[in-house]
Amino acid sequence: MSEVIRSSQNDPEFEKVKKALNDDQWSDLKAYAPFKSELCFSKDLLLRRDKIVVPGDLREAVVRLSHSGHPGKEKMKRRLRTAVWWPGLDADVEEACRSCVECQMVGPVNKPEPLRIRELPSAPWVHVSADFLGPLPNGKYIFVLVDLYSRFVVAEFMNRTLSADVIRVLRQIFTKMGLPFVLTTDNAKNFSSQELKDYCVDYGIKLTHTTPYWPCANGEVERQNRSLLKVLKISQQRGTNLEEALQEYLYLYSVTPHSVTGISPATLMFGRRFRDLFPHVQDEATFDDEMRDRDATVKYRAKEYRDKKVGAKETTINVEDEVLMKNMQPANKLTPTFLPVPATVVEKMGSMATVETQSGQRFKRNTSHLKAYHPPTAAEPLDVSRSVSGEPVEVAEPLDEHHRQPRRSVSLPKRFEDYCLS
Repeated sequence: MSEVIRSSQNDPEFEKVKKALNDDQWSDLKAYAPFKSELCFSKDLLLRRDKIVVPGDLREAVVRLSHSGHPGKEKMKRRLRTAVWWPGLDADVEEACRSCVECQMVGPVNKPEPLRIRELPSAPWVHVSADFLGPLPNGKYIFVLVDLYSRFVVAEFMNRTLSADVIRVLRQIFTKMGLPFVLTTDNAKNFSSQELKDYCVDYGIKLTHTTPYWPCANGEVERQNRSLLKVLKISQQRGTNLEEALQEYLYLYSVTPHSVTGISPATLMFGRRFRDLFPHVQDEATFDDEMRDRDATVKYRAKEYRDKKVGAKETTINVEDEVLMKNMQPANKLTPTFLPVPATVVEKMGSMATVETQSGQRFKRNTSHLKAYHPPTAAEPLDVSRSVSGEPVEVAEPLDEHHRQPRRSVSLPKRFEDYCLS
């Protein structure tokens, strides 16, 4: 208590409060004015009713003491309000919680940003997306290629997924279908290798990659993989040939009007209807404008539903901001959600941000995997040997490695009295 009284005597703000209580002039103390009827001095100690008004030079230490054990801001406020008060207590507590590095590391991730509707390509085979499905029980993989205009799917079984194998399959597909303008993949090593980049440069194909750890950025392929996986599971249960089951599904899929465009993928891709087992009287109409309207409408409704479901909101993270990156490879359940070392945002395109660490490494992340970093306020180490009132507090000595926690005495059961136990 003596420390609080000593700080109160030296606090210029408290001198102004004492004068204002005598003169009833509160123009320079607007933060105290609403509570002037509750303020009084007792032995140079300023009180608000039965609560101690903490001097300015002790407030930070008091806040840090209340954050021992890392409680949330509401618990800290309730605890402090039982004993102390000062103007701006709530704001100081919130800032302490916000700037605690440990709390930032284990806190929840941000809400994802609202979906951005991808514009429909101008024509078939302009923009294609690729991904792998597997490995399957037979040890093979399926290379899936989707045209983003027509939703036409090409799938090839592969024994290996090296970059050389990917290029070989792409050559076979492009020989039959032609060269696209844009190829989008994820960030797997076989897709981000220099070998594949050189191949795309040689053939005038723009190779783009989605945000790491954000598969929904390549949603069209991911959705097709889910359908293909269902067919393969059924084939596996029936004991039929997986490749034949896949071929049958892809043909039926290509002649069926798509749920978004209303036109079959084969018709949009090749400009003609593939022959079906069912007879048709009329040729399938192809109206590009009508199809684009349907595509835009369905995408907009899907965006509205998803954004509302996940509570999406625009990010406040911008270039040059310091952020914490989500730990994408946690070692166990107790691993913090975010990495402890902050990084700097150096580039931002939509919801994908490029961050640079203090060691110079760069990573691409979705903004929902980043959290604004609040550096801790510089302060002297907190002396926990004293309570808020200044009275000494007994601190337990650390236990040695053989006695880390007290042990109770244990008596042997009487049935063991005749035994010699080592």
